[in-house]
Amino acid sequence: MGTDTLDTSVSRHFSVNNHNQSQLKWLVLEVVCKPQRGGDMKKLLLQREAVLIKRLNSLVPFGLNEYWSIAPFL
Repeated sequence: MGTDTLDTSVSRHFSVNNHNQSQLKWLVLEVVCKPQRGGDMKKLLLQREAVLIKRLNSLVPFGLNEYWSIAPFL
């Protein structure tokens, strides 16, 4: 995946396990639409991400997410 800085859990995983770009797959899990009344889209995206991390049990050691927070809901 190159010799750039390994600054994400995915890039570290690929490097440590000698994966290459052809082995990288992605899937859209959810489409988040902008609320009709406006609002903080970044906060909404962080909320949806937190829900999916918990629902899919994707925190380390079961997944690659290293951090989970309820802060977007406060």
